[in-house]
Amino acid sequence: MDFKFFVINFLYKLFSFINLKKNFHFRILMFHDLKKKNYKNLEINLRYLKKNYNFIDPNQLNEQQFPVGTNNLLLTFDDGFKSNFIFANNVLRKLKVKAIFFVVTDLISSNSHSKKKIIQNILPGQELLKISKYKKMSWNNLRNLEKMGHVIGCHTKSHLRLNEIKSNTILTEQIVSPIHVFKKNKLKKPNFFAYSFGDFYSFNKKCFMIAKKEYEFIFSGIRGDNIKCNKILFRDNINDNYNLSMINFFIQGYSDFLYKKFRKIFLSY
Repeated sequence: MDFKFFVINFLYKLFSFINLKKNFHFRILMFHDLKKKNYKNLEINLRYLKKNYNFIDPNQLNEQQFPVGTNNLLLTFDDGFKSNFIFANNVLRKLKVKAIFFVVTDLISSNSHSKKKIIQNILPGQELLKISKYKKMSWNNLRNLEKMGHVIGCHTKSHLRLNEIKSNTILTEQIVSPIHVFKKNKLKKPNFFAYSFGDFYSFNKKCFMIAKKEYEFIFSGIRGDNIKCNKILFRDNINDNYNLSMINFFIQGYSDFLYKKFRKIFLSY
């Protein structure tokens, strides 16, 4: 990670020096579990982003009100860990920034035993001894996020790799059943769906055809600028310890060329 930090910071400073700064249309930032020690760093970065870019309220995002102009940003958090709620309550509230929280419904509903299995789905390879440090949100936390003006989205039932599921019944259950769980727990019907893992190889046209019938937008983890109102939206994965140079490197699209072929295939669906 240190080498990655060094390379990206160097490239961003080089591009800035030769005045290669690029505007973008609509970028979506994707965060996951947040470390408490990085809250302050992330708050400082978000303050800068809010000052220099236009944060979109996800409640206003639809086909009729797709962002216009340049330098629009949307904040999203995946999985449903408690750190996201704490950060929203203590930082996003102050900044008056609204976000989408994509949750794995089996994680939110889990007990101490079943939680381990779901977290292993979310973080494959994680040691069982370390799983206990991950705290999940409750349904009450999610209802409170809605009261704060945030949006709750679906991140599948169990965080499986959807493209590996052979059974149509199980695949549909993973994508669609969270809608009924939201209703049961007194949350608004989710309009947004972010498939698990987010990479190109975890989603395919079969999954897309099921999801598009139920959700207004589908969110990937593929980097890119959302120039038009497409059914699949692209997102930039951002770690909570990134500095501003690294964040700007990604949202100004300097690594987008690496994902061009994936974006092209997704947009052909």
